[in-house]
Amino acid sequence: MKKKMIICGVVTVSISLIGCAPPKKENKNTLIYCSEGSPELLNPQKTLSGTAKTATATTIYDRLVDFKPGTMEIVPSLAESWQVSKDGTEYVFKLKNNISFQETNFFKPKRNLNADDVIFSIERQLDVNNPYHKVNGINYQYFQGMGFSENIESVDKIDDLNLRIKLKKPDYIFIKNMALPFMSILSKEYADYLIKENRREDIDNIPLGTGPYYFISYVPDSVIKYKANNKYWGDNH
Repeated sequence: MKKKMIICGVVTVSISLIGCAPPKKENKNTLIYCSEGSPELLNPQKTLSGTAKTATATTIYDRLVDFKPGTMEIVPSLAESWQVSKDGTEYVFKLKNNISFQETNFFKPKRNLNADDVIFSIERQLDVNNPYHKVNGINYQYFQGMGFSENIESVDKIDDLNLRIKLKKPDYIFIKNMALPFMSILSKEYADYLIKENRREDIDNIPLGTGPYYFISYVPDSVIKYKANNKYWGDNH
């Protein structure tokens, strides 16, 4: 189903749901979803609300692994496979090949997803010296709350499609936590571009991921517009 998707919602003082009227200029291929409010940012790494996660985690972004729908079973997503060391402290992920990132009206990726993007997405939350760690506030509460900030010892690139995450101690729910929204994968190439353009804050406001929908525009308390990602690697349209 290759459609535009619009999420629109207004929060009243009583936090009640207010219905959305179809925009007059949208056609029959437009899907409209009414949300209870506006996301605080468009990056599930940095947000706590269900509203923000609904608006980003499964529309714009993907993770290395995911939950099989309706279950707690972990299935491949951006990673096609992974191996765990006998002592449970090392995870080696093999990425799927030829997964493309979305684009914006001012940035077009020159390469596909690789290990650098995964490492950046983790180290932004983990490393206080990462150039994006403090951008739009130091709020990575899920990353910290799940113990990742204390237990991840290192994230290393093996090659473009393989990376290793080393833990300080075994965590047998680590792989399930990797499927949660805060572990969404961002583009390092896009992040590097925004640094050069002196607009780092846009990484959380003009998002770019590998998910089934492109971000188009956002008017707080009114509407978020997306369009279908025709290059999406999965089958979630």
